[in-house]
Amino acid sequence: MLLTLANQGTLQGVEAVNCLLEATPETPSYMIGICENKITKIPLVQAVKQVYYLSLCWTNCPDWLARLKQLQRLSRPSTSSKL
Repeated sequence: MLLTLANQGTLQGVEAVNCLLEATPETPSYMIGICENKITKIPLVQAVKQVYYLSLCWTNCPDWLARLKQLQRLSRPSTSSKL
């Protein structure tokens, strides 16, 4: 089922509230997002690492086209769990 932008935002908000209600002092912080029209929840530390690696790729690649291709590869959900 393809979600509309309004539905995605609402579902993302519901997931955020659920995370807060289920949280304990030992629970890690989560980043709630939308990936491929699905609500996703990943640890905030992992999200920050992924952004950090993407920024390294951007600054260390001299050719802008190669940089863009590498960023796209790193941004895919299948690779985000490997970072």
